[in-house]
Amino acid sequence: MTVEQFVAARQQRWQQLSACCDQLQTAGSLAGPGLRQFGPLYRQTTGDLAYAAVHLPDPELLAWLNRLCARAHSLLYAAPRRAPRRRADWLTAYPARWRAAAPFLLVSTALFAAATLLAFVTVYREPTAARLFVPGALTADLAVDPSGQIPPGVFVALTGFLLTNNLTAALVAFAGGIFLGLGSLAALLRNGFLLGGLAGLATAQGGGLDFLAAVAPHGVLELPALLTVAAAGLQLGWAVLHGGRRSRLRALAQTGPQAFTLLGGGLGGFVLAALVEGLLTPWPAPAPLKLLLALVLAALLAYYLTSGRGRPDDALDALPADPRRA
Repeated sequence: MTVEQFVAARQQRWQQLSACCDQLQTAGSLAGPGLRQFGPLYRQTTGDLAYAAVHLPDPELLAWLNRLCARAHSLLYAAPRRAPRRRADWLTAYPARWRAAAPFLLVSTALFAAATLLAFVTVYREPTAARLFVPGALTADLAVDPSGQIPPGVFVALTGFLLTNNLTAALVAFAGGIFLGLGSLAALLRNGFLLGGLAGLATAQGGGLDFLAAVAPHGVLELPALLTVAAAGLQLGWAVLHGGRRSRLRALAQTGPQAFTLLGGGLGGFVLAALVEGLLTPWPAPAPLKLLLALVLAALLAYYLTSGRGRPDDALDALPADPRRA
């Protein structure tokens, strides 16, 4: 067998091994076919090197094969290392993980929306029913003054209460998920009733637009964060209920990483909502302008969550036609 025949018969496997090495060095891991092929490719290439050393003493070919085998060996038998978790990578991967929880997000959103709508309609039609959904102190704060209007400063204080309340409810919803998801459902209902009751009472007393302008800029970030954390709690509850042949602890352990990813994203949403609440709520801007800003923030969040892409696969560089020229 000539050198040219030897190279032509084996070049494809060498290219595949080199591509696997490139991916390991850039991405830090292999997946799919590359993971299964790396070991066999390395062993076959070392066999090629041994054969060439005995039967084809071509210095350039031997030097190239030796470098390839040494590179693959150092990657294959390297000590395990934990790949650094960079914030940019986490933010890039989060939308896909968020969309993977779509069934739980739909349940949490539907339940919260139903509770909010029920409370809103009930209180708007009969304001005295607000006591069924809203704490008495808040009901008194939303009372009209002698001029027949709700004092404007009330809404600024109310937004701070809602932010704190929703954050507490989100944590309760997540932790309550372990109780078959019942804690998550209860937290969603409670907060939906509260928000709907406040909105209905404010609207019934002529302050609906001011209420919406006060809560919308941070609410478009805060409510998705609440629903996301609640969905993580529901995911834990579903794992407990439908673990299959797994033990409940094992089911929770396997579901935990995804649920905690949602929790982290939801808490990040609360941080952003707090920043917006601190900057925009006290701002004496017209209500239409605040609502426009809320729409912009909602559009940006929707784009990030629905159009966010994971990191594309690394390109695999091909070897030259003749590896001895590399």
